[in-house]
Amino acid sequence: MPRFSFVGVITLCTNLLLCGSNVYCHDAPETDVAHLRMGDRQLIKDFLVSYCTAVDRGDWEGYVKVFTPDAIVDYTAAGGIKGSPKVVAEWLSMVFGGYPVHLTRQQHLVQNLEINFTSATTATLRAAYTAPMSINIVPFEYGPIFTAGGWYIHKLVKQDDGSWISTHLLEEIAYNQALVHVTAIILGFLYGVYVLFRWLRAGTSEPADLRAKKKD
Repeated sequence: MPRFSFVGVITLCTNLLLCGSNVYCHDAPETDVAHLRMGDRQLIKDFLVSYCTAVDRGDWEGYVKVFTPDAIVDYTAAGGIKGSPKVVAEWLSMVFGGYPVHLTRQQHLVQNLEINFTSATTATLRAAYTAPMSINIVPFEYGPIFTAGGWYIHKLVKQDDGSWISTHLLEEIAYNQALVHVTAIILGFLYGVYVLFRWLRAGTSEPADLRAKKKD
């Protein structure tokens, strides 16, 4: 005849009562959802790394891949453009090398990620960023000479393979030192050209009294 301890019987009865009151029946699904969300949060962080790395390395094909084809990218707050990922990627390729005055290097530092799930397959991401940047004014390169900071606000959708990509990106600016620093560099460069021109002109022209002696 099996033997039952008093404590064991009390524990069994307690578990049966709790299960009957649906306490355990609700805990399991909630735990599963929490674990799923933890995995999604990590995948969203991976998405953000892919986005920032593509920009920092000038990988414009990789840049396009982190968006849906019909996504909208809006950099107008930073003085940029708004358009599809392909259009914006072409513009960025010029900003980072196509113009006589262009950015050469930058390094994204992202933090304070706010991730909110709006459904099982959609979410929003707000990430603060700081980006030191270098600039090239042909043929000279200066850097890093200024820093921009703000927030990236993404609307994300989950893919069939579990990864997340962006359907909409809005950049918000907290500060941007580019205008002041770039203006100062350009004015300094032009002033240097002006001084050099005056110096060369003064060196090749003869004083008036010397020209008068030659005439005599």
